[in-house]
Amino acid sequence: RDSITAALAFNIKAFFAHQHTKTETTAVLKQTSNYNGPEKRSHYRVVYSPNRRPWLVINGYAFEVADISQKGLRFLDHKDVVFGGKVEGKATFMDGDSIDIIGNIEWKKAEQTSLILSNTIPHSFIKKELSQLT
Repeated sequence: RDSITAALAFNIKAFFAHQHTKTETTAVLKQTSNYNGPEKRSHYRVVYSPNRRPWLVINGYAFEVADISQKGLRFLDHKDVVFGGKVEGKATFMDGDSIDIIGNIEWKKAEQTSLILSNTIPHSFIKKELSQLT
């Protein structure tokens, strides 16, 4: 009985921690992009300020990462680089961590490119990045 009570208490705490994180994420989105509505994305998104942006290297070209989620990434494309459908690279973050990026171009507008990732960035990594924004 004690183990059931402990498991239930843990799940309740985890639920509220998850809800708190979602609230923080929405607050970050509202602050950084003049967002004014409910969050409709299925994954949390980390939006980076210009001085904290990670770098994405693809075929020897380096690009600033504007935002990431578990299944997507948007980067600033100031170069005249033509990409095929599939893109592979490595993103390096301010704390020195890096992750492999594999995905397909979703859209390209002006100097921004969005990728839908084939690999998934772990939720724990996204949570770590969100905690470093403040």
